[in-house]
Amino acid sequence: MQRRFLGPAGILLLLLAGLVSLSLGFVPDRVRVTGTMQAKTEWVTIKAKEFRFIPDTLRVTEGTLVSIRFRDVGQLAHNLTIAYYATDTESIPGGTSDTLRFLADSTGTFPFWCDVPGHRQAGMEGVLIVRK
Repeated sequence: MQRRFLGPAGILLLLLAGLVSLSLGFVPDRVRVTGTMQAKTEWVTIKAKEFRFIPDTLRVTEGTLVSIRFRDVGQLAHNLTIAYYATDTESIPGGTSDTLRFLADSTGTFPFWCDVPGHRQAGMEGVLIVRK
């Protein structure tokens, strides 16, 4: 069995790749918006219970990384779906929580809802307003 190892050229290439990625702004746990600008994070909390969201209107600023703490305080399983941003939580049982993250890169008013069968039809929906 022949062993292979990185020679001096391979090690140099790995070091160069690391330096290039750092110089381009690739930093863990941050969202790159443009160049080396970093997005500010806005935290909001929304509670779900039969058959409504509290609050049913969320307001955030364009260009921010939105982190939604989603808490199911009801008896039934619920989830949170924001189709425009192609993001949703899993259906979670009452008494549990989940976190949803996305970059709010467009202004406007976007609907959200609970995608559990029958819940949206029962009125479990709201709006996300992204403003400048």
